[in-house]
This record gives sequence, structure tokens and C-alpha cells, in this order.
Amino acid sequence: MNKTLLISLLFVLVFLLIVLVLKKRSASRILNKRYSIATIIRKESKKNGTLYHYTFSSNNKDFKGTFRHHANKFALGTRYFVSYDTTNPTQNFLELQYPTPDTITTIPENGWDHIPQ
Repeated sequence: MNKTLLISLLFVLVFLLIVLVLKKRSASRILNKRYSIATIIRKESKKNGTLYHYTFSSNNKDFKGTFRHHANKFALGTRYFVSYDTTNPTQNFLELQYPTPDTITTIPENGWDHIPQ
């Protein structure tokens, strides 16, 4: 087998492995999704927008996350629902389209299986 063909096959195998790992993570996040409430705790101005830091709790453990937005429009202390993978809560996503109502004052220890009304 020539060297070019071997390198090409290796590249394809590495690419497929990456795709499979990402699919597994994505599937896990969908199958094991829970919701909690995150609070924006810090923001940093960057050249390409503002980087926001948030925290949330699940099963009495604190987790962190970040997101970047082109506008400086999210205030510190603002609460949003966050979705996360129960098998790996570091895989989380802030649901910016769902600000948390002030009427929700308690969070179940293991979160919700859907965003509460």
C-alpha cells in the first residue's frame, strides 16, 4: 500500500471517530436532558462580543458554563433555564429564550424533565 493511501485512510478513520464521539455526546444530551436555573455571574468584553459566565446546581453540586453574545445585553444576576446532560452536567446549554420567572424560587435537587410554566 502506498504512503498516500495509508495517510488518506488514517485521516478518514480519525474523522469518523470524531463524528461518532460527537454524535454520542449529542444523543446523551438529548436522552439524559434535565433543566435547572442558571445565574449569570460574570461578563467579559472581547473583540468578538461579550463572554458571559453562569453557574447552576444539580444534585447538590455546582457547575459552570459560558456563552458568547455579540451584544452586551444580559445583566449580572439574571436567571435563565439551563439544559444539561445528567451523565455529564458540564455539557450544558443556557436557554436564553426562557428567562426564569421570579415566581420560581425553588429548584428540585435533580432539576426538571421539562421547563416549568
